[in-house]
Amino acid sequence: MLKEHNLSSLIIGVPLMSPRFLFRYLFITLSFFLIASLAGATTKADLSSLTVITMSGNEKSVDELKNKEVTYLKFWASWCKPCLEQMPHLQEIQETYGKDIDVIAINIDLNETDENIDNVIKRFDLTLPVAKDSKGELKQQFQFAGTPYHVLLNADGQIIYTSHDADEALDEKIALLAKNKGRGIASIDIDGSGNSHFDSELLSSGRKVLFFTATWCDWYLEDSRPEMSKACIKAQENLTQSQNAPITIVSHMWTDEAEVEKFRSKYAISSPIHIDQGGEAFFTFGVSSFPTFIVLEDGEEVFRTSNFADERLY
Repeated sequence: MLKEHNLSSLIIGVPLMSPRFLFRYLFITLSFFLIASLAGATTKADLSSLTVITMSGNEKSVDELKNKEVTYLKFWASWCKPCLEQMPHLQEIQETYGKDIDVIAINIDLNETDENIDNVIKRFDLTLPVAKDSKGELKQQFQFAGTPYHVLLNADGQIIYTSHDADEALDEKIALLAKNKGRGIASIDIDGSGNSHFDSELLSSGRKVLFFTATWCDWYLEDSRPEMSKACIKAQENLTQSQNAPITIVSHMWTDEAEVEKFRSKYAISSPIHIDQGGEAFFTFGVSSFPTFIVLEDGEEVFRTSNFADERLY
């Protein structure tokens, strides 16, 4: 295990180890930084306080343009070539998922005219709402860095994905959010088999506690993130002793059934452990740190915490 290497065995901060363990070290390191990077992406946006100008000249909040729970914002400009290349994709998203999510085109209103915007709307037969970020409030809120720019918000208003590309990764996340209405994991493929372990009835009725962690959270983060490592250990030990076992979901990163069984044996876990093979559960719930507990009441999230001692969990 990596923690067994002392400082004398380090070269530029990386332990001397076999190629197999070196690859594992690098993979988990990159995976951890990927998870950590999501923390900034789960910022909650107050859409009721962000205003735009509609093409009819009215000032409205983004909330007033919405009538669904999930939101897809596409930032663009009429002079941006990649933006125009992506317009057919944007309209396709509207036609495919518009009944389930709000698709809104946000023009950045820089070196822009209403005539040019209208020409783009007509050219691509856009049927989705188009508005201008004339005050720059949305650009500031969503850490805008250039067009084209895509922002996905779940039902709780959390920013859970941003991208400049209209690619397969974006399509997959939009499809996932549309399918689950930005809430819950009733239809998420947890084990990669194509069949979810959690059906609608299981999550939509009564109280459910979801526990998000990783099989390597305890030992791998011992030196780099000691507090997180301790929290993972304490949480798992506490849950093992609890009479009310949660639904445990572990990250798919560098985790297979063999690793799960080692994890189960180490902490004497008798309840089911589910591998989030596609990362869909972590994505849908915006989980960006270990451990995370999420409590559902009749299918609705009522609170989340990383504190295993929180009395509301029991």
